[in-house]
Amino acid sequence: MKDRRGRIASLAVAAAAFVAPVAGGVAYAQEGETAQVWAPTWSDEGIAEVAKMLTGSWRTTDAVAEFGSEGESNIAMNVAPISIQGVPDTLYVETARADSLWEPYRQAVFQLYRYKDQIRLRTYELLTEDVTRAAFAGLYAAPDLFPDLSREDLIATLDVALTKNGNTYSGSTPYPYPTGVGGAVEMTSEITLSNDRFTTADRGYDANGAIVWGAGANSAYTFERVDSMTTSETREGGVIVIDFVNPGEDTVRDGDKVHTHYTGWLSNGQKFDASRDRGRAFIFDYPSAPGRMIEGWNAAIEGISVGTHRKVFLPWDVAYGERGNPAAGIPSQSDLLFQIECLYLEHPAQTDGAEHSIDDGEDHTGHNHP
Repeated sequence: MKDRRGRIASLAVAAAAFVAPVAGGVAYAQEGETAQVWAPTWSDEGIAEVAKMLTGSWRTTDAVAEFGSEGESNIAMNVAPISIQGVPDTLYVETARADSLWEPYRQAVFQLYRYKDQIRLRTYELLTEDVTRAAFAGLYAAPDLFPDLSREDLIATLDVALTKNGNTYSGSTPYPYPTGVGGAVEMTSEITLSNDRFTTADRGYDANGAIVWGAGANSAYTFERVDSMTTSETREGGVIVIDFVNPGEDTVRDGDKVHTHYTGWLSNGQKFDASRDRGRAFIFDYPSAPGRMIEGWNAAIEGISVGTHRKVFLPWDVAYGERGNPAAGIPSQSDLLFQIECLYLEHPAQTDGAEHSIDDGEDHTGHNHP
């Protein structure tokens, strides 16, 4: 994990939407400070131009029956520059149903490079397990948190050769690429990209040349640039909260018992715990008394409401600290990532003053849960 201490404020800040491409970078507003910019270094001006066009949040203009998902939905695509060792000019790409942003069905990497002076867009899949990829979901909203990856963590899938025409780039795969997805034996891709519109057409073909998935022969998926559908906020202790959805109608209050499901990962994507693996919700008091939960947990839960889906980053010094938690497989000085879903908020009046036991199959000393 990259060193972020000089770039992430330790004080709470107002919620800020992600999409802020500034000179090819991403701006982080920090309380009492000028917004800082993480600015990747692009190989040339043409590549920088395409990267800036791609960076941001996109949504299909119409609901579509996307391959691998159930029923029709608008599709969201979020793109942010990241740094990958040995692979220059890269962006992280996350694609999900617009109504389920916290569960992307595709996480990929785009690389822009020159081939005989033409810009090509190469797509890579992540060579990581599903549970590891889930840890990275939403990190387009805080790309400085993205784990340290190298070329060995990626597998190239296809290239699209781009041609500039005015303020638009367009292109297609120079030839069909082999695939085994969905009964297809090869696939092609086409894109057209401008500052506010992005059209794609991926097609899979069977051995007879018939289209078996993707856009039809004369159709495509059209995305429009939109304001970010997620928010990213830095809170006390350097805790970073990314909300995919936070309805805000029933917000946590002091004295509540909070019912959640969560998954916890080390910053490299290694899962160390998940409440759903035990088949029980995780229930706790808010705010938690010192010593009952890890230090940053109250900041992570602040402002949560019923129906919230949230990704949280906890720096090691407000997580398990110098000692870590060897019993849970958490090494010393480990930054942590959590995915949290708020199921229910039990307000004090709902219990009529009665003592309410916590039954989630865990001890509550802070060693086997957040």
